Amino acid sequence: MQSVQTDMTDLTKAQEAIITASDYSQVKAATDIDTLSKGVKNYQKLNAKLMAKVQSGWSTELNTNLDKEGVTQVIKSQTIQGFNNQMNPQKPHLIKIREADALICSALLKQHQILKNDFGKWEWNSSTGTPDFKDNTTVELYNEQAVKIQEAAAMQVKAQQQFFQVSR
Repeated sequence: MQSVQTDMTDLTKAQEAIITASDYSQVKAATDIDTLSKGVKNYQKLNAKLMAKVQSGWSTELNTNLDKEGVTQVIKSQTIQGFNNQMNPQKPHLIKIREADALICSALLKQHQILKNDFGKWEWNSSTGTPDFKDNTTVELYNEQAVKIQEAAAMQVKAQQQFFQVSR
């Protein structure tokens, strides 16, 4: 359980970068966008690692930790079975949450690339909280990613609700 908590804590700490990465109001230079992207890429890596662990049911970590504790094979089997019994109903929802985060990260990075490619050709509109582009094609590309972010966020909320229902 400690490995699970550590993974979740690390991801939660890195999540701040996702929130920051979607705030373009402070972008004054193209390199500012690179900084935002760096945080998203870090979160992406942590999310991918966590996704793999969720899919495997943390089996590697669980086996390693139980071996370190020197528990007998019988207790090890019972512990793993108990953990799996608790985790299996939650797993599909956790995977959906991780998938939604991956989609959000991908769309944010595409927005960043659009902003960087057109740097100097857009201005931040503080009243709407969005960049104002001079080119309609760029607006469409940017908005496509915004829609993907909204759809992934809705998917995540639904998965989180389902997760909490089975976690009770």
